[in-house]
Parts: sequence; structure tokens; C-alpha cells
Amino acid sequence: NEIKLAEEVMTLGYPIPSQLGENVKFNKGFVSGLTGREGNSSYFQTDLPVWYGNSGGPCFDKSGNLLGLVTLIQFDRGQKVENLSYITRAENIVKLLRNTDYYDEMVGREIRATEDLDVEALLPLSVLIKVNYE
Repeated sequence: NEIKLAEEVMTLGYPIPSQLGENVKFNKGFVSGLTGREGNSSYFQTDLPVWYGNSGGPCFDKSGNLLGLVTLIQFDRGQKVENLSYITRAENIVKLLRNTDYYDEMVGREIRATEDLDVEALLPLSVLIKVNYE
């Protein structure tokens, strides 16, 4: 889908699960820029309030159409810039998936977009993946 400046967008994710719990969280905001850092057209900018754990979560429009995946948060002088996040555009994810064994399995799957967002229908599509690292 075409992404429009000031378009309302939403995300599902698991921000800071050690403190906020391991249940999915919902946030909404707006497209605040049509490119990513330094004008990178593979991304777009939002004012979605995202934190660690939102990465990889879906960014979708009010009809539930996937626009991309939460990718980056902005830092300035070592501090997180509030409500400034970057989303990898969905077409970049599709290009990546084409090179996997899962692509053929995914083709043809569709979530019916409706006029009103049905968050409940989207919940099974967002999962928490824990990574242990030291």
C-alpha cells in the first residue's frame, strides 16, 4: 500500500517485556516522514512510541494492511528520542522473503481488510521471541 504523510498507523509488540510483561501491547501514531534516516527510501518515519522489544513488530494502517516492520529507534547524544521510530517498508520484507523457503507458503494468505481495524484478528500474527545473549 502507498504510505501517506500524516496517515494513522498502529503497531503490536512486546516492549521491555521484563518490566511491562510478556503480553502484546498496542500503540498508534502517525506517519511523520516518508523516508528513513538520511533520506533512506527503504524506511518511513513515524511518531509511534516504540521501545526495545517492539523491533520486528508489524506496522499497519487502520484497515489492518501491513505497511512494514518496526526497525529503528532514534538516538541523539546517547539518549533515545521520544516518539521517533523507523519502519522498514513492507516491499523490502517481501523481497527478503522471496529468497526463503517460506515464500511459496505465504503467497495467497490474506487478511481481509475492513473499514474498522479488528485488532483481535491481528493478535495471532504478533509473537514474542526471546533471545538469550550474554
